[in-house]
Amino acid sequence: MPMTIRLSKIERQLLQEKAQVINEELISKSKTPVKESELLHIVLCNALQRTGVSKKGLIVLCDSPIIETKVQYY
Repeated sequence: MPMTIRLSKIERQLLQEKAQVINEELISKSKTPVKESELLHIVLCNALQRTGVSKKGLIVLCDSPIIETKVQYY
């Protein structure tokens, strides 16, 4: 079921900047650039797989290898 997420102005700016950096690197490696929405799906999937709770009760990204995923975009 599709869901909408609202990004703040700062989050949108960070996403645009990161997408530009990522796409420049992808292009330099003869790979296809990704849309900002695709990048967000990839980052969200990887981040959720690494999310945990610290000893202090903070939500953190745990140190673990990045898991390659094949995310389908609709």
